[in-house]
Order: sequence, then structure tokens, then C-alpha cells
Amino acid sequence: MVALKQTIDAEIAEVPAEQLLLLAGASGFTASAIPLVANAPVFKDRSEVFLRDKLLQSLADQRRAQLMASLEDRESFIKRGFSYEEAELADRRTKLTQRLQQGQAFVQPELDEVKARQHTLVVRRQQALAVLRREPELIRPGDVTFLAHALVIPSASLADRERYDAEIEAIAVKVACGHEEGLGACVKNVSTPLLARSAALATIRDLTFCRNDPAENAGVSK
Repeated sequence: MVALKQTIDAEIAEVPAEQLLLLAGASGFTASAIPLVANAPVFKDRSEVFLRDKLLQSLADQRRAQLMASLEDRESFIKRGFSYEEAELADRRTKLTQRLQQGQAFVQPELDEVKARQHTLVVRRQQALAVLRREPELIRPGDVTFLAHALVIPSASLADRERYDAEIEAIAVKVACGHEEGLGACVKNVSTPLLARSAALATIRDLTFCRNDPAENAGVSK
């Protein structure tokens, strides 16, 4: 299963399918989304062409290359399997022949079956190898089935916008702090009033140490 994202300017790109789980339902749409709604069938046809001619073809080529790269090992595996079977049949035939010579006539049907399997072993081995060698040729893109087609527009909810902005800010703070700490800085997060008040409770000695020890700290955020 794959997921695609299409923009109004016709750009198409693959995205993680899990992104669908992050979408929230809504009723209605803004005026800016009208072109997307009106051209939904066109966008769907374009995405199907993209899937078939680019994405799926690329996946098929990769799978075909993997099969070709492992062909020698898989052929060796099949040959070993038939060699084991050949040895087992030969050993079984010898034991059954000995029992038949000892007067155990009831083993004759089983002996005949072993002989028949020996006679067909070469043909069966050739057929198995032929199927294995032809397998890469059979890898090709199949039919495309749409499971969902969603129109995604920015939320008009103020609460959603505030939560989004807060999450973006939190990520930005983490990135900035990580960068500064990687350079040896003593960083204090004061991005919210609560954090600012907490940072102000630190002793003057601690703040001075962070500010005046360039060997240990490359900078400080107040």
C-alpha cells in the first residue's frame, strides 16, 4: 500500500501511508479549495498514471533486480534439495530391493513408486529451475485500486492553528537547543512564561559560571 500527495500545481510525491491517520474530518471547504474539488477526477487519473508508470514500475524494477542478484543462490538451493531427494530415493530403493529379495513381496508397490520418482526426478529438477529463472520476467506492475481519496485543506479552527504553531515552536526550540548544546553552550529554555520564571530562580553564581567559562560553554541564552 502506498500513499500519494498531490498539490494544486499538479506536483505528485509519495508520502508515508500513516499520514492519512493524522487527518481530521471536516465539513465544507474554503473558496481556495474549489479548484481542487472541481478537478478531483483529473487529479485521480494523474495519480493513477504516476503510480503505474513511475512508482510501481520502479518497485517492479527493484524487485526484479533483487531476484536476479539472488538467482545463483536460489538455484543452488533447489539443486541441493533435489540431490538430497536423489540420495534418499537411492537408499530407499536399495533397502526395498533387499527386502523383496528376502521374500517380502508386499513391498513391490512401494518399490515401483520409488523407481517412478527416480525416473521423473531429472525432469522435475529442470522444471523447477526453469520456473525459477523465469520468475524475474513475471514481475510487472499490476492494477491500481484506490482505497481512499481525500481533499486536505488547512484547518479553519483557531484551536488547531494555535496547537500547530505551538508544536512548530517546540520543535524549533529543541533544534536550537540541540545545536547550541552541541557547541558546548549552557542553554536555558525560556520560550514560555513558566520556563522563564523557572530559569530566573537559578542562582547568580550558576549564571555567572555559564557565562564566564568559555572553555566549557560557547554561549548562554537568557
